[in-house]
Parts: sequence; C-alpha cells; structure tokens
Amino acid sequence: MNDDLINCININKAYSQADEKLIVLSNLSFSVRKGERIGLTGVSGCGKSTLLHILAGLDLPDSGEVNFNGKNIVLLDRDDRATFRNKNIGFVYQFHHLLPEFSAIENVAFPLWLSGESKNNSLREAKEILDKVDLKSKEDSKPSQLSGGERQRVAIARSIINKPSSILMDEPTGNLDNKNVDNFMNLVLDLSKDLNISLIIATHDNNVSSRLDRLLNLE
Repeated sequence: MNDDLINCININKAYSQADEKLIVLSNLSFSVRKGERIGLTGVSGCGKSTLLHILAGLDLPDSGEVNFNGKNIVLLDRDDRATFRNKNIGFVYQFHHLLPEFSAIENVAFPLWLSGESKNNSLREAKEILDKVDLKSKEDSKPSQLSGGERQRVAIARSIINKPSSILMDEPTGNLDNKNVDNFMNLVLDLSKDLNISLIIATHDNNVSSRLDRLLNLE
C-alpha cells in the first residue's frame, strides 16, 4: 500500500530578474511518507522557501504536480487551495507572525474560526493545545508579553489546531538560542509522533537537521 502523503513530480519554478530568467527549481521530484520528518537543506537562495510555498499552495510551480493524498493541489483555484491549506497544512515561519492584538489563545484559535468553527469551540480546543505545548499559564498573554521560545510554541499550537496531515517550517529556529532549539525540537518531534504529522523543515541548523529522518539537499 502506498503510504506517501506528498508526491511532487517534475516541479519547475523560475523568476524573471531584469533580463535574465532565474531558475530556482528544475525537474524536482520527491515524496514524503505519512509521519515522516524531512529536512530541506542547502545554501541561502537555493529555493527552500520557494519549495515550501509551493507545497503549501501559497505559490504555484511553472509546471509539475504537487500531490497530497493523490490530489494535485496545483489544479485547484486560489480559494480552494486556501481551504485545502487551512484544513491539511500547518505552517511555521522563522518569525512567528502572531497577531499582536490577540492573546495566545486567540492566536491559536484563529484558524478554526476561519474554517467556520464557533468561537467557544475554537477557544476550548485552543486551550487544550496550549496545554500540550506547556503554555497553559500564558493563554491570555499577548505576543509582546511572551519570550521568543514561547511565541514559537504558540505558532506551533496554531499550526496543529486544524489537525493537519503535515507541518511545513521555514527556518523555525533562526531566532532561538541553543537551549530553546532543543526544547523546540523535542516538542515538534513529540507532536509529530503523537499526532502522526509529517514534518518538512527548511533549516541551516545542524541541531535541527541531525534529528530528522531524512535530508533533501537543494543545489
């Protein structure tokens, strides 16, 4: 039985730069199994962020397929891709992108509100997830009242509230010290195992890449 969650086939992406064509991804094909933890490595500018955005449906390839559970999301229109992403894909950036006017619990609940869940149910689920990431005492804190490590944990909680099949992370430890990197990785690996979530993490950090199942190096 095929246990691939993601299957990319001949992904191509290029940008126009002045009078030149900058090829970022060329005939890239790979797959990710359900529950697998993958690292994307390579020098700055090699296309890691571009690939993550294509996997999330935030950007489209020039050609090729991005199949999630057999569905080619490249063929979906913008609204359908957004709906698919909200239900199936969590995203964690280097900068947490939390809403500054919202409390931690409201930031975590926000994706559920967007998907049509009631406010009460969304807040109840957000409360449970904040407990999972050891932030029970910080529910009502605004992002400005949280440490860098705490803000990233809120971002992780937000990324899993819709029970996605995968989480994509773009340099998520770039602003964390070594202790917080260890704490971050312990948390995401435990959540990945407990919830059977695939991880795809773009990183330069050996403390991150060394703990993943497999590395894909972009050249």
